[in-house]
Amino acid sequence: NYKLYLHGGGNFREEIATIQPYKGNRDRSHVPKYKKEIIEYMGDVWKAEFVQGMESDDAICIEQHKNTDKGTVIVSIDKDILQGMYGWNYNPMRDELKFTTVGEANNFFFWQMLVGDSSDNIPGIAGIGDKRATAVLEAANYDTDKIREAVKELYKKQYQDGWEKAYMEVGTLLYIL
Repeated sequence: NYKLYLHGGGNFREEIATIQPYKGNRDRSHVPKYKKEIIEYMGDVWKAEFVQGMESDDAICIEQHKNTDKGTVIVSIDKDILQGMYGWNYNPMRDELKFTTVGEANNFFFWQMLVGDSSDNIPGIAGIGDKRATAVLEAANYDTDKIREAVKELYKKQYQDGWEKAYMEVGTLLYIL
């Protein structure tokens, strides 16, 4: 059995983003040649569910959380499935099957809070890339509560009086429902 989700339009994140436009760095004029036909095919033949007002990742995560036995496998090449979607996931581009624990999912979320997400135009903390973000997690011994506090301190340092607003905005943009 399978469920296929496709984005059907709209995204609440577009209204939340004030620091930078959500996905504002994407070239909207570049559309794959057969996009319309592929979407129709996936809907007609594969019975894809079209998700409105959020991303298909959100719908996948909501569905995954309904399956408490975690006997399901999420198939996606999107790195965002590593946060919020604990359980089994398969990346067909890497031919990699992985089980993500709740702790790993939460820690990856805070790692993203540090580095941001350039593909979605979501800022992180200035000067922090993969290595420095990983160092923050290591320094906190991968303890999610300690990581959360370290991330908050870095947001306070960068955004000063506006840190809470920035922290909530970036967190909401990154968080998979």
